[in-house]
Amino acid sequence: MKLTVPPLIVVISTGSLMQVSAIVWPFAQFNITNSIHLILTALLGLGGACIALFGVFEFRKANTTVDPRNPHKSQRLVDTGIYKFSRNPMYLGFLCLILCWWLLIKNFTSFIFIPIFIIYINQYQIKPEEDALNKKFGRLYSEYCKRVRRWI
Repeated sequence: MKLTVPPLIVVISTGSLMQVSAIVWPFAQFNITNSIHLILTALLGLGGACIALFGVFEFRKANTTVDPRNPHKSQRLVDTGIYKFSRNPMYLGFLCLILCWWLLIKNFTSFIFIPIFIIYINQYQIKPEEDALNKKFGRLYSEYCKRVRRWI
């Protein structure tokens, strides 16, 4: 399958659907605003942005493509920096940002879009990327997959 939807569009779409569900079902709001809620929201937002940016930084440093729609254009397998801990830090960062958004809009019905995001990214982004990287890098990539988990 050809990857045609940029992941950032998937993130923005997910956040938009979460916002719409919060508007359509306002009775599902949860009312929590305390220091723990604010700290968790800030950590998820800042942490997610940093995780994703660290992933981009490692790709740039390795002089390889950041565009996941073209994994065949990868110049080298990146397994340094944050890629020692996650094979997909950009998606992990996006997930943290979506969780942050959920905590900001405080709506239970909006949560349904979080597992949908994870399933979509796994099926339509990560698996095709893994197939392409496995074809390109073979044993090197399969050994990397044994050492480092897909998300965390």
